[in-house]
Amino acid sequence: MECSSCISGTLINNSCISTCPSGYYSDTNNVCQLCDIPCKECLNLPTTCKLCVNGYYLFNNTCITACPVEYFQEI
Repeated sequence: MECSSCISGTLINNSCISTCPSGYYSDTNNVCQLCDIPCKECLNLPTTCKLCVNGYYLFNNTCITACPVEYFQEI
C-alpha cells in the first residue's frame, strides 16, 4: 500500500514513518527531504546543518572546509 500523505509522522518513499532518517529533514508538508551535501544531518531546511560529512566543520549551522580566523577545531 502506498501513501500520499500521513495522519501522523512523515512521508518517505510513499510510506509513513515516525521521524525522518539521518540525512533527511521533514519539510512543511511532513515529507522527508534529503539534506544538502555537505550536511550529514539537517534541521527544518536542507542547508541548516546539524552534522557535517567528513572533511567539513560545523559553524553556525553551516558546514565549512576550514575554521574561520580566531576559531579552532574542537577535538
